[in-house]
Amino acid sequence: MYITTRIREKPPKQLSFEDIFMMMLEQKPDPVVSECHRAPYTKTWFARELPNRILVGCHVTDMIEKLKEFNQRYKDLHDSDLAGHYRKFFIPKKTGGLREINEPDEKLMACLRELRDMLVQDFYAMHHAAAYAYVAGRCTKDAVAVHQRNESRWFLSIDLSKFFPSTTLDFVMNMLSRIYPFALVMQSREGREELEKALSLGFLSGGLPMGTPLSPMLTNLIMIPFDYEFSRYLRSRYKPENNADNKGRMFVYTRYADDMDISCRVGFDYNEVIEKIKGIFDYFGAPYKINEKKTHYGSRWGKNWILGVMLNGQNEITIGYKNKRKLRATLSNYIADRNAGRKWPLDQLQWMSGLLSYYKMVNADYIAATISSVGAKYGVADIEKLIKTDLYSA
Repeated sequence: MYITTRIREKPPKQLSFEDIFMMMLEQKPDPVVSECHRAPYTKTWFARELPNRILVGCHVTDMIEKLKEFNQRYKDLHDSDLAGHYRKFFIPKKTGGLREINEPDEKLMACLRELRDMLVQDFYAMHHAAAYAYVAGRCTKDAVAVHQRNESRWFLSIDLSKFFPSTTLDFVMNMLSRIYPFALVMQSREGREELEKALSLGFLSGGLPMGTPLSPMLTNLIMIPFDYEFSRYLRSRYKPENNADNKGRMFVYTRYADDMDISCRVGFDYNEVIEKIKGIFDYFGAPYKINEKKTHYGSRWGKNWILGVMLNGQNEITIGYKNKRKLRATLSNYIADRNAGRKWPLDQLQWMSGLLSYYKMVNADYIAATISSVGAKYGVADIEKLIKTDLYSA
């Protein structure tokens, strides 16, 4: 059974097994319930058996009762066609193309928020330390910074195909049966049925839709066993005898939803790592497939892109010189078109606004200087204010 707990402060070097569980059972919910599972610091353990006093301290009966009350409260949704509660639309991806979003209506949205908060507050739903997507206080730059601090020189980037749509209810239930306290809830037929019934409200066309408040938390939760086993495998490579060339390796692993990044200071057999990932997926019966076209291995002296940003040969996190040029040209074209009375459509404005926010997160000083420079060239005091004005009026 996989157990994850929040670590608010640096714990003592030696903690007994029961101390770990008591930390978890006694921890209080965060002030904002929706962010309870998103504490940046977590620790995961694996145990075949739990101490009796931990079992006694886990109130499974109360958890099942909460699920029953939830399912009764939303009986009308259970009896309805859930597809009719969604609005489908598409948003542009930062890397090009469109991403399908399925947004629940007001009633289903409120239901899924309540379910998420209940799983977080009453069932201790969390994430593995390697997870960086959908975690409050963490962003893509934070994930890249982990590799930067390690001074990694060789990188393997892996993308999973159709991550959310491939996540089925059967697979979610299988993974939850391995995670505390869900595994205890599912030991009884009633507990399993009520949990599955509640979770079924968050699925659309057999998979998890993007656009609900439940899907992000749920994917981080069910990936805990994989993240734990894969991290354990990488840590084992620190010992020279566990490598074919008898050279010890210190790996770094981060996962941002379906983007997995593995790095090391020295080169490594990336095919071996990929096969290990596939092996762990097979072990858990995971429906995920690696997108071979988006798999990349190389050094930081090459085109080393991680999550849309570059960790260059000087170990600096940057958006890259080509993106810098494109951004300047985009802002210039926007102002020129606006001055000529040609307003940009909503999707183009949304794309530019999102890109600016993302780039500011990575290279704040440079982006601020670029905005100021382009603004001065066209006599515009605040380009970002103009973009917001056009967004609201589009």
